[in-house]
Amino acid sequence: MGCAGTAPKKNLAESYNTVASEELLERNPVIVIPGIMGSKLIDSATRESVWGVYKRSSVSPKTPEGARYFALPMAAGRDLHEVKDGVISNGVLDTYEVNIFPGLALYSKPYIELLGVLGAGGYVDEELVLAQQKRDKEKEKKKKKPSSQVDYGDSHFSCFQFDYDWRRSNVENAARLKQFIQDKKKQVEASRLKKFGKKGDVKFDIVAHSMGGLLCRYYMQYGDQPLPAKGLPKLTWEGVKDLDKVVLVGSPHLGSLNALTTLNRGLTTVPVVLPHYHSALVGTMPAVYELLPRARHGLVQDKEGNALDVFDINVWKKYEWGLASSKNDKHLKWLLPEVESAQERREIALEHLGKCLDNAKRFHQALDRKAKHPDSISVVGWAGDSGETLISYEAREGGGKGLAYSSGDETVPRYSAAADNRGPHAKQGRIDPMVYWDDINYIYKDHIHMTQDLNFSDNLLAYLLNQGGSIGVSRKAKKKN
Repeated sequence: MGCAGTAPKKNLAESYNTVASEELLERNPVIVIPGIMGSKLIDSATRESVWGVYKRSSVSPKTPEGARYFALPMAAGRDLHEVKDGVISNGVLDTYEVNIFPGLALYSKPYIELLGVLGAGGYVDEELVLAQQKRDKEKEKKKKKPSSQVDYGDSHFSCFQFDYDWRRSNVENAARLKQFIQDKKKQVEASRLKKFGKKGDVKFDIVAHSMGGLLCRYYMQYGDQPLPAKGLPKLTWEGVKDLDKVVLVGSPHLGSLNALTTLNRGLTTVPVVLPHYHSALVGTMPAVYELLPRARHGLVQDKEGNALDVFDINVWKKYEWGLASSKNDKHLKWLLPEVESAQERREIALEHLGKCLDNAKRFHQALDRKAKHPDSISVVGWAGDSGETLISYEAREGGGKGLAYSSGDETVPRYSAAADNRGPHAKQGRIDPMVYWDDINYIYKDHIHMTQDLNFSDNLLAYLLNQGGSIGVSRKAKKKN
């Protein structure tokens, strides 16, 4: 599946129609990396939907079998990356389809607008171009207006969606991203050779939203290296050799307390319409722990105001958080049907929790290494600034209470999206970024709607198409001047 082919706003399509239809060897293909829950998940054997398309026949987390589909397996004595199941990703969640009641279908648009924006810039693949042209011809026969507002020229093979199993660690998915880029590089080279008679130097631009930005950053710095048992992976910047421009949108570079509340309360996406995903199920997923805030900022406190280390398993045991809750046995029995003893099930869950916390802590240490990216690429950030976002949390049994809120996109605090190591309480002065931004932008939108904003869309296309945009002019243009 490639990027969508219609622009979200007519004037945006008109602004970029000329450059979108140009056939240029130098145009970088774009890879879209969605955030957590942003890829569809299916069972590889039955092809049933596990996440992203909901029908009456879809697997339900309210049943033992459905719970096992959604959760990751837990296995004592085995590393997180060694434990596999039959669930695979199956495309970016461009639309979120709910079709539970006969004759009634509900749709959400997590990424369809972003894909439409890239379509306005000419970033589409052959399959969708041909499909769209076929639809337009059929409409013309019926004397109806064609659906497309953009002339794509002789089609571009230049937009790819990186879907991934967002339950698993970003380290594992960074390794998958490396293989994905190598595969797409061969595809682009073959397409260019056919179109232009030469391959050129293929470089990719990346647009990553939310957790996708963390995955991208790990890949940039470490390629497909796993996290070592001790110390940090070797900083090689292996991932940047095939990249040119990187856009990180609403990424929780320093974490989000929403991850902690989700691990404690479970996940509810559409109340009443969709089922609740119990905290024991969500707690099996290493990626969610990688979204926790840094302990050094002291955002989680006890009732006396003392800072707590959210990566210390004893804190989770004391407050009976997530997988450490003594009330989980019903769901643990679903997830571990072969284990007869409740005590043994709890021990397996606690061991899994410990592995997830340790993995997340080492993942953060790897990302928090201060190092300037090579000058061969540029990295631009976008942070939401729309409303009050949770920045302080008082621990209580089974969960906690929000204590303070500050600027952010209502999911990721402003300081975190800007990677400002000073934390949320710094009120003035220069930021101390953990990411060496070429530019950082702030936009008055919430977390999911940032990519649907016309100002963001306009600047994104200008930046990718070397028309100015976020950092004014491209580095290539600067060098020429």
